[in-house]
Amino acid sequence: MTIRTHGQLRDEAGAHPWCGPSAVALITGLTYREVEDAIRARMAKAWCPRRRRQAGRPRLTTTWWDDLIAVCRERGAAMTPTSIDAARDDGAILYALPRATLAGIVGRLSTGWYLARVTNHFLLLRVERGRGAWLFDNVTLTRAGVPAGIRAFGGRRRITHLMQITSGPLLDSPPGDA
Repeated sequence: MTIRTHGQLRDEAGAHPWCGPSAVALITGLTYREVEDAIRARMAKAWCPRRRRQAGRPRLTTTWWDDLIAVCRERGAAMTPTSIDAARDDGAILYALPRATLAGIVGRLSTGWYLARVTNHFLLLRVERGRGAWLFDNVTLTRAGVPAGIRAFGGRRRITHLMQITSGPLLDSPPGDA
């Protein structure tokens, strides 16, 4: 599977694509609209009135971490929680230390794809040990990604949640496609 560009996601969404559905669309290979429908179905059953109200809107402008993870898993993506303070501990908590930044932990992550929540923004992170890390999101989305060291996108932003994607449609693509 080839990483879709921001323009392709915008065309699928019919307007500016939001970060949560965009990340899930890239992970699962679903269209943006299919992802929105799957998230909306989960939110409509939520106990939280705010989620139920959001589910009834024509565009999803707010999504929650647990809904994104659940939709990814329902569509065949296996994900492992990654500790932010000790990035190689598979069974660790999902919440960051107060000063953890994306730029601060990238060097401690093992090679692979990650779904991250960084200061109320969802993005994909591709890490290659010895080569660097690249961000993929609804704003900066190119097939090549944006280097994670660019301060505007990852340097000082706080990372709050991190999951390593261990299998699924995104990882089933041939090397060099993503």
